[in-house]
Amino acid sequence: MLKRILIPLSIPVIIAVALIIVRETREVVAIASAIHPLFGQVSLWLLLLIYAICLFVPIISFLRLPRGLLPPSAGDVDAQKAYIEKLARRLRSNRNLTNREVTVQSVESALSELAQLAHQRTVQAATVVFVSTGVSQSGRLDGLMVMVTHCRLVWQIAHLYWQRPALSDLLAL
Repeated sequence: MLKRILIPLSIPVIIAVALIIVRETREVVAIASAIHPLFGQVSLWLLLLIYAICLFVPIISFLRLPRGLLPPSAGDVDAQKAYIEKLARRLRSNRNLTNREVTVQSVESALSELAQLAHQRTVQAATVVFVSTGVSQSGRLDGLMVMVTHCRLVWQIAHLYWQRPALSDLLAL
């Protein structure tokens, strides 16, 4: 249900942002072209390169993360064993763990180590929000800082656990 509401609302916002970016790019290129036509061309291509990097790097970084593992139902013992083995295999390749030799028996300790790291990053993000909103005197700027810090925290935790969260998980967060 949330998807049916958010997608139609996001389309006009995306179009408006794209139009603003195009308009501002045109203005910057016009100013640069007034100095020298070659400078205008260079600034256009440089801006297009910056836009492409800002668009594609997060998408590629997100898609490089492996899909999240879905836990099986509680009654299926074989599926639970297979899930734990897959989870142990995934945790062995996790760069954030001090002990990379994760076995089926040590999955719980590895997950608790990741949970401690996630908690540390959450506390750091909360401290950043506390200080930045304490210094700022603008409610709009406070909201922007909280949103950016929250998105950064979600990104960090997704990389910490080394899996791609589902879109529904991201919306829930």
